[in-house]
Amino acid sequence: MTNSKVTLEEYLENHECKFMRLPRFFKEGARVLGCMWEAIEGPEEFQVKGDPDQIFITLFFVEEEKSILIQETRYAMSMMFPVQIEDGCVLIDTLDLISTLRKFYNKLPVEKEPLPEILEFLLYSSYYGYNTQQAQTLSELIVNATYLSGRGEVDEEEFNTIVDSLYNPPKSFYTDKYIDQEVIDTIEVQETVYDLLPTVLYLLRKHLVQDQHQHK
Repeated sequence: MTNSKVTLEEYLENHECKFMRLPRFFKEGARVLGCMWEAIEGPEEFQVKGDPDQIFITLFFVEEEKSILIQETRYAMSMMFPVQIEDGCVLIDTLDLISTLRKFYNKLPVEKEPLPEILEFLLYSSYYGYNTQQAQTLSELIVNATYLSGRGEVDEEEFNTIVDSLYNPPKSFYTDKYIDQEVIDTIEVQETVYDLLPTVLYLLRKHLVQDQHQHK
């Protein structure tokens, strides 16, 4: 018997789904996945058609397996991510899925920059380090900071506030209890974070704008 599969996006459009452990900056789990997807593949608007180094990751839902199939086209690699289905509702652990995407990416035989690791830390921090109101306040600050997308003058004081807030959330939590050591090791290298944080913030703002637009 052959398992049927549809893209995860298509499946979620036609079925009830709940994203568990949803980072508090976001209201839509799909936007979180989109943000991590672009951290892995590169910002969509800067991808070059025909680039031999471009990777292509697609998420499928395989109902018979109760799993999300993560599939990369160029290297024909794949990984299954199990989900729960309760009373017809698909339950997806958001943080587990973004961690799995990052681990899958690290298995690909390509040159890598640790954008996914930095983003993963920020997403875990937004779930464990903030309450809903605090997260909403910071996400609005990020959305209104148009310079994060390369437009207008940078407000250095505000930028420093955003960065400090992301890395030092209001509520402390045991990072080594929730976050993989390789992610912690990455974010502790200040030079790496300094070089890549603008791109991470660009992607974070882009998907927060789309997330808030969906819920106006």
